[in-house]
Amino acid sequence: MELEKKLLETLSFFNPMTLEQIYLDFDEDYLLENPSYTYDDLIECLSSLEKQRKIKSSGKDKSKTWIREYPKKTLLSRMLRFLK
Repeated sequence: MELEKKLLETLSFFNPMTLEQIYLDFDEDYLLENPSYTYDDLIECLSSLEKQRKIKSSGKDKSKTWIREYPKKTLLSRMLRFLK
């Protein structure tokens, strides 16, 4: 999904972001190209990314923040690093 891809580009690995910060960090061109996106689409996409374990949330309701998680290393990559 295009919105998921844009959210992953926008979210930080280091600083949790509120919904307002996420929206403000979107490119103006992107928002003009996709005027049909709503608040519900954004919330639905964030919850989908949480279920996929690509992002993590903290807080409740209005003070909720999201942060991007580092991808987990596979067992094979960890073994290869160990053997080097």
